[in-house]
Amino acid sequence: MDWKFVLVLIFSLLVAVFTMQNADAVNVSFLTFEFTQVSQALVILISAVAGALIALLFGAIRWVRDKSKIMSAKKSIAGLETQVKQLRIMLDAEIAKNTPPAIEENEEAPTPEVESGIETKTNESEPIPTEQEKADEPAPKRKWYQI
Repeated sequence: MDWKFVLVLIFSLLVAVFTMQNADAVNVSFLTFEFTQVSQALVILISAVAGALIALLFGAIRWVRDKSKIMSAKKSIAGLETQVKQLRIMLDAEIAKNTPPAIEENEEAPTPEVESGIETKTNESEPIPTEQEKADEPAPKRKWYQI
């Protein structure tokens, strides 16, 4: 059982016991209304029922407000999912457009120069220096603030 339901049952039992122990006749005044010789048990029960109805009303208002927020969020989610699908289609089209055509069996695949994990483009007219040529080049001069 839900703990709230158990709590309501216990509270109802306490109200019933309190009502039965206070069953004397009383005079009740409320605003301009006067009731004479009304059972105190009846006054207590009416008050408890009125409180429960007010709590139920506030709960219903909160439920309607939350339901409205949920519906709004679902509409927003549906719109965003549609947008994601459209963007994925556009991305797939761009990838297909930028993908090089398939290489035939007798063709050789172009191999870009890779230097320390970074792809570098080479100019066909410039020869690529060998390791010996790179070693023969003088080291660049450093400024006084460079370590």
